[in-house]
Amino acid sequence: MIRIPNTARGMRLDRYFVETHPKHSRAHWQKEIKAGRILLDGKIVTPHLALKGGEKITVAKKAA
Repeated sequence: MIRIPNTARGMRLDRYFVETHPKHSRAHWQKEIKAGRILLDGKIVTPHLALKGGEKITVAKKAA
């Protein structure tokens, strides 16, 4: 679980992942979010969602 810092307020979810995990592209993170493998406060969301700060992100692992 990842807690979004208040400093990320207003940032898009996909851009947050690009900044915090630059090993992968924005397109990669968008696919993960759209596939429902990244949940925000336990809910499926869209990549363009604006963060408020304080949310909890859960990242599910891909099936092998």
